[in-house]
Amino acid sequence: GVVVVGFAADIAFGVRVKHGWAPISRPYTVTRAEGATIYEIEGKPAVWLYEEYLGKERSEQIRKDVLAKLAITYPLGFQDPRSSEYIIRDPLKVQEDGSIVCAGEIPQGAEVFLMIGSRDSAVEVARIAGAQAREALEGREPHALLIFNCIARKKVLGEEGSAEIRAIVEGVGAEVPTAGFYTYGEQAPIDGQVRDIKRCNAAFHNETVVLALLS
Repeated sequence: GVVVVGFAADIAFGVRVKHGWAPISRPYTVTRAEGATIYEIEGKPAVWLYEEYLGKERSEQIRKDVLAKLAITYPLGFQDPRSSEYIIRDPLKVQEDGSIVCAGEIPQGAEVFLMIGSRDSAVEVARIAGAQAREALEGREPHALLIFNCIARKKVLGEEGSAEIRAIVEGVGAEVPTAGFYTYGEQAPIDGQVRDIKRCNAAFHNETVVLALLS
């Protein structure tokens, strides 16, 4: 089912979509992919990329059940020409042929990077996202904050998950009613663009925090 909420009022939104992960590899070309499955990277089975960087001695572990755990801090990222940031994809499992099933599509022909994240970067980017959402209101006072946050970020932060929420509120810089939840993937406009309909391109994100600040 689909739930749609419409707002009709003198209302403004400050939307921000950020993750804080950074590339640690050179770009690699996805040479064969279909849907959410990457079959080959530069003509080799997709799992080769993880074996290359994390060690071939861990190959058997990676192919069994470890990849999804590693992907929390070592996801994949690819560049979309419409976005100023990398779009993140979580690898979920390795199939017998070495292909990787992700929690979302990476287009064939895309340049993919091995990314890295940390607790510090997750909290810091949350604070930045809050501040930028406030700036997007262009001087209007915020009245409500909605947070859509990937469950993978909570797994990275562990018991410090509340630190990310506090950082968002600090970035917004105001006491406003706040609601939200952890998600399994986030639907949001690329770069948080909601004003220019020609640039308001919705996309599917992983390991990303999405803020909607309302005035």
